Amino acid sequence: MTGIARKVDNVRARPGLTIRQGDATQPAILAPLIAGHNAVFSAPWFQTSDANALIAAVKQAGVKRLLVVGGAGSLEVAPGKVLLEASGLNDEGLAEAGAANPFRLPRLHPGIGYGVGPTVG
Repeated sequence: MTGIARKVDNVRARPGLTIRQGDATQPAILAPLIAGHNAVFSAPWFQTSDANALIAAVKQAGVKRLLVVGGAGSLEVAPGKVLLEASGLNDEGLAEAGAANPFRLPRLHPGIGYGVGPTVG
């Protein structure tokens, strides 16, 4: 497993984890770091991420699976209604949830596997 961070000094070493410096907003830097992996797991702060750059890097590297963790704004809170559309989020929560929109389905990207898993919590 490879962990990629902008600031590797903030990442604690763990057995089985290779730490590399990289930036998910820079496909030319990220693609070589993820090439050869079975999947990419991303847990971004959506306001500072770039969905198109991450997806471009995944495609360029030939990785077939991209899993994005987060984005509670896209969770269904009532039939046909997502949290982002429901009331109750403060301005900061609305901004972060809205920034996750580029990752929402049904955004299809040929060559990258996707799916919706069960909601837990």
